[in-house]
Amino acid sequence: MRGRKPKAPQYYRFSAALTVRPPFFELVNEERLQACGSLLAEPGWPDGYAQLTRHPWRLPDYREPPRLLFDKKFGRPARDVEAQDGLWFVTSAMKAFLERVDPGACEYRKCDTEWSSGEAGPEYWLCSVTRVLFGRDVIDVDKSTNVKVRIEPDGFPTYQTISDRYVHLKPEAVGAAHLFRIVEMDGRVYCDQFVKDSYKAAGLKGADIYKIGVE
Repeated sequence: MRGRKPKAPQYYRFSAALTVRPPFFELVNEERLQACGSLLAEPGWPDGYAQLTRHPWRLPDYREPPRLLFDKKFGRPARDVEAQDGLWFVTSAMKAFLERVDPGACEYRKCDTEWSSGEAGPEYWLCSVTRVLFGRDVIDVDKSTNVKVRIEPDGFPTYQTISDRYVHLKPEAVGAAHLFRIVEMDGRVYCDQFVKDSYKAAGLKGADIYKIGVE
Protein backbone atom coordinates (compact mmCIF):
# COMPACT_ATOMS: atom_id res chain seq x y z
CA MET A 1 0.00 0.00 0.00
CA ARG A 2 1.45 3.28 -1.05
CA GLY A 3 1.96 5.95 1.59
CA ARG A 4 0.61 9.43 1.28
CA LYS A 5 2.68 11.99 -0.52
CA PRO A 6 4.36 14.30 2.03
CA LYS A 7 2.91 17.78 2.21
CA ALA A 8 5.02 20.56 0.75
CA PRO A 9 6.60 22.80 3.41
CA GLN A 10 4.48 25.82 4.30
CA TYR A 11 5.79 29.33 4.92
CA TYR A 12 4.30 32.34 6.65
CA ARG A 13 4.76 36.06 7.10
CA PHE A 14 5.68 36.77 10.73
CA SER A 15 5.16 40.28 12.08
CA ALA A 16 3.90 42.20 15.07
CA ALA A 17 0.17 42.68 14.62
CA LEU A 18 -0.90 46.21 13.74
CA THR A 19 -3.18 47.99 16.19
CA VAL A 20 -4.77 51.42 16.35
CA ARG A 21 -3.51 52.18 19.85
CA PRO A 22 0.21 52.18 20.66
CA PRO A 23 1.60 50.17 23.60
CA PHE A 24 2.12 51.44 27.15
CA PHE A 25 5.77 52.26 26.48
CA GLU A 26 7.75 54.81 24.50
CA LEU A 27 11.37 54.73 23.40
CA VAL A 28 12.64 57.92 25.02
CA ASN A 29 16.33 58.01 24.13
CA GLU A 30 16.38 57.17 20.41
CA GLU A 31 18.24 60.37 19.51
CA ARG A 32 21.05 59.43 21.92
CA LEU A 33 21.57 55.84 20.78
CA GLN A 34 23.76 56.76 17.80
CA ALA A 35 25.30 59.86 16.30
CA CYS A 36 22.66 59.67 13.55
CA GLY A 37 19.85 59.73 16.11
CA SER A 38 18.26 56.54 14.81
CA LEU A 39 17.32 53.13 16.16
CA LEU A 40 18.36 51.53 12.86
CA ALA A 41 21.84 50.93 11.55
CA GLU A 42 23.07 53.84 9.43
CA PRO A 43 23.89 53.63 6.60
CA GLY A 44 21.68 50.63 5.93
CA TRP A 45 23.90 49.07 3.25
CA PRO A 46 27.38 50.50 3.97
CA ASP A 47 29.03 48.25 1.37
CA GLY A 48 26.36 48.71 -1.32
CA TYR A 49 22.86 47.33 -1.73
CA ALA A 50 22.57 43.65 -0.82
CA GLN A 51 26.28 43.38 -0.09
CA LEU A 52 26.59 41.25 3.02
CA THR A 53 27.49 40.79 5.78
CA ARG A 54 26.44 44.29 6.87
CA HIS A 55 22.79 45.10 6.27
CA PRO A 56 20.01 47.39 7.56
CA TRP A 57 18.70 44.91 10.14
CA ARG A 58 21.87 44.39 12.13
CA LEU A 59 21.85 45.99 15.56
CA PRO A 60 24.41 48.80 15.99
CA ASP A 61 26.70 49.27 18.97
CA TYR A 62 24.57 51.83 20.75
CA ARG A 63 26.06 54.48 23.01
CA GLU A 64 23.59 53.42 25.71
CA PRO A 65 20.85 50.81 26.09
CA PRO A 66 17.47 51.61 24.55
CA ARG A 67 15.30 53.08 27.31
CA LEU A 68 11.58 52.35 27.46
CA LEU A 69 9.33 54.50 29.60
CA PHE A 70 6.05 52.82 30.61
CA ASP A 71 2.89 54.77 31.34
CA LYS A 72 -0.73 53.64 30.94
CA LYS A 73 -1.63 56.96 29.39
CA PHE A 74 0.47 56.05 26.34
CA GLY A 75 -1.99 53.41 25.17
CA ARG A 76 -2.78 49.72 25.60
CA PRO A 77 -0.93 47.00 27.56
CA ALA A 78 2.26 45.95 25.78
CA ARG A 79 2.38 42.50 24.18
CA ASP A 80 5.17 39.93 23.86
CA VAL A 81 6.22 41.45 20.54
CA GLU A 82 5.84 45.08 19.47
CA ALA A 83 7.23 46.59 16.27
CA GLN A 84 9.21 49.75 15.64
CA ASP A 85 11.12 50.70 12.49
CA GLY A 86 11.29 47.12 11.26
CA LEU A 87 12.68 45.90 14.59
CA TRP A 88 10.89 44.35 17.56
CA PHE A 89 10.66 44.97 21.26
CA VAL A 90 10.10 41.59 22.91
CA THR A 91 9.48 40.25 26.39
CA SER A 92 11.86 37.80 28.03
CA ALA A 93 9.33 35.06 27.22
CA MET A 94 9.34 35.98 23.52
CA LYS A 95 13.14 36.16 23.50
CA ALA A 96 13.34 32.67 25.05
CA PHE A 97 10.90 31.40 22.42
CA LEU A 98 12.91 32.84 19.52
CA GLU A 99 16.16 31.46 20.92
CA ARG A 100 14.57 28.04 21.25
CA VAL A 101 12.97 27.76 17.79
CA ASP A 102 15.90 29.24 15.84
CA PRO A 103 18.95 30.12 17.95
CA GLY A 104 20.92 31.82 15.17
CA ALA A 105 18.18 33.95 13.63
CA CYS A 106 18.13 37.06 15.85
CA GLU A 107 20.23 39.59 17.74
CA TYR A 108 19.16 41.27 20.97
CA ARG A 109 19.93 44.31 23.10
CA LYS A 110 18.53 44.51 26.62
CA CYS A 111 16.47 47.63 27.29
CA ASP A 112 16.39 49.81 30.38
CA THR A 113 12.75 49.99 31.44
CA GLU A 114 10.95 52.18 33.95
CA TRP A 115 7.40 53.22 34.82
CA SER A 116 6.71 56.93 34.92
CA SER A 117 6.23 56.51 38.69
CA GLY A 118 9.90 55.59 39.00
CA GLU A 119 9.35 51.86 39.52
CA ALA A 120 11.31 49.37 37.47
CA GLY A 121 9.54 48.32 34.31
CA PRO A 122 9.10 44.82 32.87
CA GLU A 123 11.99 43.14 31.09
CA TYR A 124 12.08 43.96 27.39
CA TRP A 125 14.67 43.41 24.68
CA LEU A 126 15.25 45.10 21.36
CA CYS A 127 15.28 42.29 18.80
CA SER A 128 16.09 42.04 15.12
CA VAL A 129 15.87 39.05 12.82
CA THR A 130 19.32 39.24 11.29
CA ARG A 131 19.29 36.11 9.12
CA VAL A 132 18.74 37.32 5.57
CA LEU A 133 18.06 35.32 2.42
CA PHE A 134 17.90 36.59 -1.14
CA GLY A 135 14.64 36.51 -3.03
CA ARG A 136 16.48 35.65 -6.22
CA ASP A 137 17.52 32.40 -4.47
CA VAL A 138 14.42 31.44 -2.49
CA ILE A 139 11.42 32.79 -4.43
CA ASP A 140 9.89 30.32 -6.86
CA VAL A 141 8.85 32.67 -9.64
CA ASP A 142 7.20 29.94 -11.70
CA LYS A 143 4.79 29.04 -8.90
CA SER A 144 4.19 32.57 -7.64
CA THR A 145 0.94 33.96 -9.00
CA ASN A 146 0.18 37.67 -9.36
CA VAL A 147 3.89 38.42 -9.07
CA LYS A 148 5.83 40.33 -11.71
CA VAL A 149 9.62 40.31 -11.75
CA ARG A 150 11.59 43.34 -12.84
CA ILE A 151 15.37 43.27 -13.07
CA GLU A 152 16.86 46.54 -11.85
CA PRO A 153 20.00 48.18 -13.31
CA ASP A 154 22.08 46.74 -10.46
CA GLY A 155 21.02 43.24 -11.51
CA PHE A 156 18.76 42.56 -8.55
CA PRO A 157 15.13 41.61 -9.13
CA THR A 158 12.16 43.52 -7.80
CA TYR A 159 9.06 41.47 -7.08
CA GLN A 160 5.94 43.48 -7.85
CA THR A 161 2.84 42.07 -6.17
CA ILE A 162 -0.23 43.35 -4.38
CA SER A 163 0.53 40.99 -1.49
CA ASP A 164 3.31 38.67 -0.43
CA ARG A 165 0.61 36.06 0.13
CA TYR A 166 1.13 35.11 -3.52
CA VAL A 167 4.85 34.47 -3.14
CA HIS A 168 5.99 30.84 -3.17
CA LEU A 169 9.34 29.86 -1.70
CA LYS A 170 11.72 27.05 -2.64
CA PRO A 171 12.16 24.74 0.37
CA GLU A 172 15.48 23.47 -0.93
CA ALA A 173 16.79 27.05 -0.99
CA VAL A 174 15.35 28.05 2.40
CA GLY A 175 16.98 24.96 3.86
CA ALA A 176 17.05 24.65 7.65
CA ALA A 177 16.17 28.30 8.31
CA HIS A 178 13.06 28.62 10.48
CA LEU A 179 12.96 32.43 10.75
CA PHE A 180 14.42 34.81 8.17
CA ARG A 181 14.14 38.03 6.20
CA ILE A 182 14.05 38.27 2.42
CA VAL A 183 16.17 41.13 1.12
CA GLU A 184 14.12 42.02 -1.95
CA MET A 185 10.84 41.87 0.00
CA ASP A 186 11.80 44.96 2.01
CA GLY A 187 13.38 42.79 4.66
CA ARG A 188 10.04 41.34 5.78
CA VAL A 189 10.24 38.44 8.23
CA TYR A 190 9.04 34.97 7.30
CA CYS A 191 8.91 31.65 9.10
CA ASP A 192 8.11 28.00 8.54
CA GLN A 193 5.42 25.70 9.97
CA PHE A 194 7.59 24.79 12.96
CA VAL A 195 7.73 28.40 14.16
CA LYS A 196 4.01 28.95 13.56
CA ASP A 197 3.01 25.84 15.50
CA SER A 198 5.51 26.53 18.29
CA TYR A 199 4.29 30.10 18.68
CA LYS A 200 0.69 28.97 19.06
CA ALA A 201 1.70 26.36 21.65
CA ALA A 202 3.74 28.92 23.61
CA GLY A 203 0.69 31.09 24.32
CA LEU A 204 2.46 34.33 23.43
CA LYS A 205 0.68 37.45 22.25
CA GLY A 206 1.31 40.12 19.64
CA ALA A 207 2.36 38.31 16.47
CA ASP A 208 0.46 38.22 13.20
CA ILE A 209 1.28 35.05 11.26
CA TYR A 210 -0.33 34.44 7.88
CA LYS A 211 0.30 31.94 5.15
CA ILE A 212 2.09 32.86 1.94
CA GLY A 213 2.25 30.83 -1.24
CA VAL A 214 -1.51 30.88 -1.83
CA GLU A 215 -3.15 30.97 -5.25
